[in-house]
Amino acid sequence: VWKLEDPNDPGSLRLVASNPAASAATGVKRDLVLGKTIAEGFPQAVPDGIAAGFAEVATSGRPKDMGEIVYSDPRVREGVFSVYAFPLPDNMVAVAFENITREKWERAAVERKASYIHLLQKVAIGANETDSADLAFQACLDDVCQHTSWPVGHVYRVDPDGKNLSPTTLWHLDDAEQFATFQEITERTSFANGEGLPGRVLADGNPHWIIDVMQDTNFPRAQAATDLGVKGAFGFPVLVKREVVAVLEFFAPESKVPDHLLLDVMEQVGIQLGRVVERERAKIA
Repeated sequence: VWKLEDPNDPGSLRLVASNPAASAATGVKRDLVLGKTIAEGFPQAVPDGIAAGFAEVATSGRPKDMGEIVYSDPRVREGVFSVYAFPLPDNMVAVAFENITREKWERAAVERKASYIHLLQKVAIGANETDSADLAFQACLDDVCQHTSWPVGHVYRVDPDGKNLSPTTLWHLDDAEQFATFQEITERTSFANGEGLPGRVLADGNPHWIIDVMQDTNFPRAQAATDLGVKGAFGFPVLVKREVVAVLEFFAPESKVPDHLLLDVMEQVGIQLGRVVERERAKIA
């Protein structure tokens, strides 16, 4: 329960009552905030407009469903709270809230998994409709970038010797001008087994993730420019049985925390693309 001491200053809301559940939801002990103004106890609530919402309820006498609010400050770890405020006498407002962060994360994880499965199905359908590996690779680049919002995708082909990779001209670029430097460097860079992101994928036949290519000790392209325009990266193999025949790599302009679910799905995507390569080889033979 908050009491609005100055109707013209939402930051003057003073906490006059709080139950143990509120402390559990925010992680802030009641003794640290009870009797303090909202500006003192939860400082980010003022610039975020949360305090103004509470003050409006206190002055108008009308309840307000404030929906889902994202909040954090030096003491409160970022979380999502479902908030409902209702008026009490004497310029006071009662706030009922629930920390729904875990619920939101779990819901987002389910939605993300369903999205990735849909992506895998889309790639599989496309792969079944063509005998051209290049067409399948290009469609996959476009589909993955569209689904994940990663703006850059590229294909490296494994040379006939099976030990080196050569760049192709197969790209997905959301903004060709923005990534022109990276594209130019990539198209003149080949890799040996174990070298760079494609070489790592070739070496063990597994997907790989790089949080920031500019900080990675095994990303030779970073030596060619002070700013490549990309940071986050992942790559996965196209497999014919156990043979790596190509590597698809994707990039984002910001650092990215590894998404292991995405890598698992990309591993299956690589197997689907490998079947196209098999059909292409059989057709040539």
